[in-house]
Amino acid sequence: MFALGSALFNERVGLWAAAFFHTTPLVAWLSGTVDIDIVIALLVTCTLIAIIRWAESRSAGWYYAACLLGAAAIGSKLNAAFAFVVLAPAMIRKSR
Repeated sequence: MFALGSALFNERVGLWAAAFFHTTPLVAWLSGTVDIDIVIALLVTCTLIAIIRWAESRSAGWYYAACLLGAAAIGSKLNAAFAFVVLAPAMIRKSR
């Protein structure tokens, strides 16, 4: 969350985003269990960061990284596909 907040705004927003994310009761509880949901949140967040970097630089490496991270998130748990319902068509349209 820090990296996403810093990429979109600045470091102060990144710190607040990370603090709010971790102090959410569900996230705090999942941090102490063996559920995979925190890993899915990590993969979705890393995918969003890669999409932001790709949109800024138009580098093929960031595009492939975003696709691989998104595929890893969906492959780990199908509920992660809901995060990419809007992003995937936008990425496909911009890549042409």
